[in-house]
Amino acid sequence: MENSEQYLHSKMKLREEVSSAIREPIGNVEYKHNGDVCVENEKLKAKFKYGFADYRNFVRGPDEIEGLLGNTDPSNDWRILEQFSIIDKQTNMEVDILTELPEGYRILFNPFLEAYNGSANVIEKGCLVKGDIASIAGILIILHEIGHCVDYERTDDKSEWRNARAWIEDSSNYEKLKLVLLKERNAWAYALNKVRPFLRSGAFPKEEISKNIHGRSLFSYCDMIQEKMNEILAAETKEFEEFEAKLHELVGM
Repeated sequence: MENSEQYLHSKMKLREEVSSAIREPIGNVEYKHNGDVCVENEKLKAKFKYGFADYRNFVRGPDEIEGLLGNTDPSNDWRILEQFSIIDKQTNMEVDILTELPEGYRILFNPFLEAYNGSANVIEKGCLVKGDIASIAGILIILHEIGHCVDYERTDDKSEWRNARAWIEDSSNYEKLKLVLLKERNAWAYALNKVRPFLRSGAFPKEEISKNIHGRSLFSYCDMIQEKMNEILAAETKEFEEFEAKLHELVGM
């Protein structure tokens, strides 16, 4: 029988294997400052167009952290995505994955990073995507971040909308922590709905994607929320103990 350390190790190994299964490029791309790309494998074809994204155009000032690229290291490796469609070669189904990107929003990606993650900045109206977008993982990350943008634009009360990780860090409210998970699930639901025909045909590996979302993405947020809840509980316990001590003092007077 596995002990807790072995169990956690096996889970981490599984998540790494699942991630690598969908990171495999659909085709090799030599990323230049701009490009019009078409790559394919046995099941999929991906067509996208991109241009150079000058770092200086996406920050508000040299000493400020605001701006779409304000919290990243300055570099000339970012590109701006202009068009992107995927084609199922078995069914000839074609999906434009940018068709529902809200007006005024931009998607910047850095194909030279290996992180394979993304973030949506609804204030600056843009998304950052790290990793090779000519892969199933890259496509899903783009759609997930678009899902966040669509969710924000459809929300009536935008006053408390924040980056999920920042919200978790700052929040002491259990309901808000639950809302973080809800927003993550909404964004993944949007992404999976867009590629549903590809999941049905087998062009996208359903099982690997499901494990990756639940075992890597949502699991990481659950971990962060659990850690935050433990902090909240510890703080509340300390307050209660201090109150109880004062109560004993008063009773003993």
